[in-house]
Amino acid sequence: MLEGSPDWDHWKLELVLPFHKYQVLQIKPSLCNASDELVWLKTASGTLPAWICWNLWISRNQLTFQSRTFSPMETLSKAIKEARDWSLAQLPHPKPQTGHPSIAQDPINDPSQACMYTDAAWNPLSKRAGLGWIIDDSGSTTTYSATSPFVASPLIAETLALRAAMISANTRGITALCVYSDSLTLIKLVKKKGRNLEIAGILNDIYLFFHKFIVIQFKHIPRADNNRADSIAKQALGLMYEP
Repeated sequence: MLEGSPDWDHWKLELVLPFHKYQVLQIKPSLCNASDELVWLKTASGTLPAWICWNLWISRNQLTFQSRTFSPMETLSKAIKEARDWSLAQLPHPKPQTGHPSIAQDPINDPSQACMYTDAAWNPLSKRAGLGWIIDDSGSTTTYSATSPFVASPLIAETLALRAAMISANTRGITALCVYSDSLTLIKLVKKKGRNLEIAGILNDIYLFFHKFIVIQFKHIPRADNNRADSIAKQALGLMYEP
């Protein structure tokens, strides 16, 4: 990272990790200098060493009898994958639900709250994203957009849009806010202050911004009801291709 900045040091990446520079740039660090987290992989203790030994034995046999060689990284990666696959296979299969599960209803909006709609458009080939959000406050509507390169997934794009929108609302001095998004995964995570390794740094920033609002709510809406923000995000993504 650049000293005193949330941006990656491209020169050092090119020097130290030239073959992994693109993957590193897809990691979105916190803008608020939130601390890194130690995340335990969901592999039960005691299983991984056994799979490592097993794959070492297989690699040794491949070398002895078939003259095939595998690098230490290939052997370890295969062991981790097989350990994870085996652990997942041991989980009990969920029983089919009968009837329709009840869905908790969100409280009715306070008229004094500003409403904010966020969305993102993502290109899987270029790994670029367009971000769009709308703020309806006191009868006036304001639209915003931004872009981001090196975005690895749609969930990261949606989370980047939410973070940018919250920063924008805070800059405007809004203290009571209701946020709408058509990303059900993201809304569920944020409402329970959950964790997700893929978007850990961005989520930390979002959670740090909670205390800047007196009241803040998050609600999921159907994609069809979020077409304004969707259109803004797609326009922003399209502008990234203009010379």
